Amino acid sequence: MSAGLLDLDAAIAVDVSRPADEVIELIAHCASTIAAAQYRMMHLVNRLHDVRTDDWVEDMAERFADDPATQLTPNGTEQTIAEIGAVTNVPVGTARATVQTALRMHSRMPFTGQVLGTGRISMSDLRLILDGTAGLFDDAQCDQLDRRLAAELSARPPMSRARLRALVDFLISQIDPEALRRRRERAEQDRSMDIRPDRFNPGMSRVSGSLAAADAAIVNARLTDMARSVCSADPRTMSQRRADAQVVLAATGLGPDAILPCRCPQCTKPAEKSLEAPAAAATEDAAAPAGHASASSVVNVHVVVNLSTLVGLDEQPGYLDGHGVLDADAIRRLLAAAKISMINPADPSVGEHRYRPGSSLDALCRARGLCCDFPGCTAPAWRGDLDHTNRFDRRHPRAGGATVGENLKPLCRFHHRIKTFTGWRDFQGEFGEIVFESPTGHRFLGNAFSGADLFPSLRLPSRRARPPTTADERQRERILAEREAHEAWANQPPPF
Repeated sequence: MSAGLLDLDAAIAVDVSRPADEVIELIAHCASTIAAAQYRMMHLVNRLHDVRTDDWVEDMAERFADDPATQLTPNGTEQTIAEIGAVTNVPVGTARATVQTALRMHSRMPFTGQVLGTGRISMSDLRLILDGTAGLFDDAQCDQLDRRLAAELSARPPMSRARLRALVDFLISQIDPEALRRRRERAEQDRSMDIRPDRFNPGMSRVSGSLAAADAAIVNARLTDMARSVCSADPRTMSQRRADAQVVLAATGLGPDAILPCRCPQCTKPAEKSLEAPAAAATEDAAAPAGHASASSVVNVHVVVNLSTLVGLDEQPGYLDGHGVLDADAIRRLLAAAKISMINPADPSVGEHRYRPGSSLDALCRARGLCCDFPGCTAPAWRGDLDHTNRFDRRHPRAGGATVGENLKPLCRFHHRIKTFTGWRDFQGEFGEIVFESPTGHRFLGNAFSGADLFPSLRLPSRRARPPTTADERQRERILAEREAHEAWANQPPPF
């Protein structure tokens, strides 16, 4: 056994006895070490490519023009791909992607690559940046984007991929407002749909394709609406209902006949009776079962855009929930026949003593969040919950935890449960920053880039934080006591 493996086993033997706070620190250290190693590997791959390319050029210079080997000899890039595939034991496609990433990072995004070396972004983040900026700029614009993006990423805490994508597109729109339009037009040209047998699952077929973001949002929303239109007793999963809805759409189109039949016993019972008593079946079918709602032909998508852009006074981009930043033309086309709601950030206190916010405040908080505010999460803002940072007191609504913009944020259902029923805590600062504190005491900024960065008018009026009062302390003690009681209840043996 090698000395390195023995040292690693010894370190792991120590790690299993470490407390949770030290474990978190070590996990963060490992993630940073991986990023630094990948950054170094990208430079090494680039160096190997230079060596193999120089060797290939010299070899070609020594050959005669009519030498058949001149046309058959792999070039420097191909030789590099072969060596990378061998040393990392990966297929040709994976090795080619690694070499291309290294070359693009070195030639187009060297400063952003340095951010990878510091561990502030991951290799998948770097690939997202490189893919999102490919073919949009000339060298001078790409250098400007590289410097600005590296500065932004170095100045901000790590952010989720949805926020990173929005930050990149926001900077692209500032450097070249037409770049997003060109990317959208290219995406529309590359649209495709493919259906082929699934070689891993006999009897099944695999559907894959690419659509422009605005078109994909419409299809996705329509499938979701149809899947949710059936009874709660329907035995199918959401994925199964969406798949069935796609078949219905293919057969009926987007018209009123595009209704997903429910398969719960109550809804299928009239159809079974129709063989014996058609008249009775018709009577029963006229009344929809309780909890069953027909899918509407209206497609629900959520877009945030400045009014000035909507009426054509400027070309600032908009944000499509769940899909990211889109150019102004795509947004205006998407909203040509849509219902538009105005967001008024100057009136954040409407309904502050009610648990559920009004529609305007709800839209403001989700637009400002862009996505789930938990660190690293990319769940769309309009598909989750609105969480009170300071818990709403249902018995005494005026005692604290008001339903106002400074106390609300979007969280997906998973992270809403994590925050409510575990040791996680969160704080909402004066400038809209949302900080989460883990059970080990580590703090993370959830919204390093937010809708207020994309749309400055969404910023709430600044309010100086007041010192905690006795009522605040009592509420805090009550919340902690309730959580301890919940933990004690959850830890009881059955039957509770």
